[in-house]
Amino acid sequence: MAKLHFNYSVMNAGKSAQLLLVRHNYIENGGKVLLFTSAKDDRSGVGKVSSRVGIEAEAYPLTPEENIFDIVQDSHAESDVTAVLIDEVQFMTPEQVVQMSDIADYLDIPVMAYGLKNNSLGKLFSPAIEEMLALANEFNLIKTVCHCGSKATMILKYNPDGSIVRSGEVVETGGEGRYISVCRPHWKEGNIGPRARQAVFDAGYGTRVVCQTCESVFPAIFGDPEQAGDCAAKLSGKSIEGYYGSTIADGCVFEFANGVPADAKQGVICDACIRKFLERGKLLRVSSFFDNDPPRPEEADDGVPDNLEQVTEKAW
Repeated sequence: MAKLHFNYSVMNAGKSAQLLLVRHNYIENGGKVLLFTSAKDDRSGVGKVSSRVGIEAEAYPLTPEENIFDIVQDSHAESDVTAVLIDEVQFMTPEQVVQMSDIADYLDIPVMAYGLKNNSLGKLFSPAIEEMLALANEFNLIKTVCHCGSKATMILKYNPDGSIVRSGEVVETGGEGRYISVCRPHWKEGNIGPRARQAVFDAGYGTRVVCQTCESVFPAIFGDPEQAGDCAAKLSGKSIEGYYGSTIADGCVFEFANGVPADAKQGVICDACIRKFLERGKLLRVSSFFDNDPPRPEEADDGVPDNLEQVTEKAW
């Protein structure tokens, strides 16, 4: 018995590339493959499945009024169809998803549908996806990663200035560059990641964070004018306190041992400036959020800590 397969993921996970590879393998083995896509998807031209890795194929552009079962049945009557592949299934109708299940059940032809499960609002993308989740025999998550390295399961949509879109139209023609796939915690935070923030910054948009000491400018995290990647610490009096975003001072407090140098300015200070003062022996770390962690071997004066056995045992 043939099955209806739903291969799903977030954006930019390689769904179309995988579909085209499956198609290639069937054809290489002498199979007849019918490839469908939605007529709504015209990013690469109507009736074309295209991957970001540079491969593409012609496809039948299915409109909402058409019956995919009838199309496949007519082709199957001419010569046996080996498989039916469908791209962008989230744009199909629920009725067409039922027809896909009929192809598997009554024509005994495997159907492999590819598409997005969620939209940028954190909901199932469409009624077609609801129907697919109800009817499909097999489910396959095509994995990709968030900017933090965790598995990406959600999609963020953001404006040209980097602000997050939480309402309105789910699909925006020509706006593909303003969607990014992230893990659920970063979706909740609205964190598009350093690369996307840098692109917003380079385009002349977004909140800027300025290091008061060296006057370098950084793209802000979450639109906060005092928090950026590599610039998320603040000099107040003689103390520097670091926050999320800093690679050297996050969760730490430093103090100037012999007074604040003339070239250190009050306010936001970047990691590069903190390193400079550390290298000059001007700064001392007085506390850290991580002070309760077991000491690392390389932190001992002689390279071998007195409690190496305990540290090793605890680490394992």
